[in-house]
Amino acid sequence: MKRGARLFVLLSLVALSACSNYAESKGEDSPQTETEISESTHDEQYGKTINISKSSYAYSEEGVYELRSLHPNSVNIVYTDFEKAQTLVLCGQPNCTHDSASCVSYIPIENGNLEPTIMCNNESLIIVKEGAGPTESPYVAVADLNGSERHTISTYKSNQFLRGDFLANSRYLYFIIQEVDENGVVSTSLETVDLQQESREELLELPNKDKMYALMGAYDSSLFLLEMSTSNPGGERTIYEIDPDNPSLNNVLLRYNAENEYILIENPYLYIMREKGNTVTRIELRKFDDNEKTNTEKQETITYPFDKNAYKALLEPSSDGNAFIYEYYQDGAFRKTYLDIEAGETHEITLISEYSQEPMPILATHKNCFFVLYNRIETPLETSERNSSGVTFENQYALIPINSYIHGEQDFKFVSDDV
Repeated sequence: MKRGARLFVLLSLVALSACSNYAESKGEDSPQTETEISESTHDEQYGKTINISKSSYAYSEEGVYELRSLHPNSVNIVYTDFEKAQTLVLCGQPNCTHDSASCVSYIPIENGNLEPTIMCNNESLIIVKEGAGPTESPYVAVADLNGSERHTISTYKSNQFLRGDFLANSRYLYFIIQEVDENGVVSTSLETVDLQQESREELLELPNKDKMYALMGAYDSSLFLLEMSTSNPGGERTIYEIDPDNPSLNNVLLRYNAENEYILIENPYLYIMREKGNTVTRIELRKFDDNEKTNTEKQETITYPFDKNAYKALLEPSSDGNAFIYEYYQDGAFRKTYLDIEAGETHEITLISEYSQEPMPILATHKNCFFVLYNRIETPLETSERNSSGVTFENQYALIPINSYIHGEQDFKFVSDDV
């Protein structure tokens, strides 16, 4: 795989703080070659490129950020500290009521404008308004991890839409942007925002006829862009490998049919789920080439008996390099199974969330524990206080050892919610 001026490594959101432990367990602290030293210099300069938009939570190595509706026509940034097992409003002012712009956690939402999205690249908070509201255009803003120094660094026209997934390292933010002109004609491009220089640049104009795009991830010196047909999104798809320093659609990583294969990229692997073949294959990206499907030395495959009664199955990589399978049923239920690809074993997840009566969702990984949503209490807001959702949430979080989660052992350390 081609190496450029910057090193990009995709990290799973649920693996942000566990990757260093995983690397140590794999013996990756061995003496470096000259090439490896050069790459680490780039890595230290720009940080690791991560997908920062997989959920409504923003993750750092020490904790989780989220937006909560605590007051009318606004949201507040709330922070959960992993080590302290405590959730607080992100504000250090004594006796602050958190209901005005004098509070660093406070974000007003007025005149029916949409709620922004909060993300984190381990260096700063990134707040994005993806589409226009009645009185507000899309924007990208940044803030320190403690919420201070929040300011807008890039603004967009009301006819422009910022589309996830969003990828970021300490210097650059990457995303898809669409613009609709007065005749309804849509143009699409790959865009970057320099978070330090506070500037923006169109990297690549994308062909728009019967095409739609999504950023799949990043690894080494490349971004991976998925292209699919708007008229047949479940058919043929193409994954392009793009060098941000010389962007083009000339380098095809893989072409596949979505009816037969489900593809994910997660550091340092490419995963292929073949539901009809009852297999999940993991390929190390360092070894990936056009002969992947015939060179068995470059892949590991586990057999999994997909339930034919499920109408849909999805794959989610785990922070240890293995994976979870989700199988969805017409009655709204789903089954979650852990695939230990290395051992060739499967374990159905039996820990059930109290609020949904479904397998407990993993929000992040901290050291050898999963950070999970144990319970959620939803309270309707008064009519005059309604935000876009019309409800306020009281979440009960917990930390649980990874092995306990996989084997159904209720070994929870509950987080104190002091918001």
